[in-house]
Amino acid sequence: MIKPIQTRGLYGERDIHRRLLMFPIPEFSGNDSRHIPLANISKTCRKRVSAISMILRGMSVAIARSTVKQLLAKEFEKIDKLVSELLGLSL
Repeated sequence: MIKPIQTRGLYGERDIHRRLLMFPIPEFSGNDSRHIPLANISKTCRKRVSAISMILRGMSVAIARSTVKQLLAKEFEKIDKLVSELLGLSL
């Protein structure tokens, strides 16, 4: 959803932090059946990246980003699906 409006630099996409808030992101609710899975996936992602953090530190930003994207590809698919449902969008 962000890609069409995300700026690109010499090394790829950038300024994602500026684009996220352009979407109507609802406040977290423990009563929403989509929020808890998102929080759990987030914890999993953090643990997986933390486990390789020392390796990532020796890489350039672009290579580290690519490595993390590959590592978390399945989680990103799940996140995309849940967020699309939350925002009422289709993938």
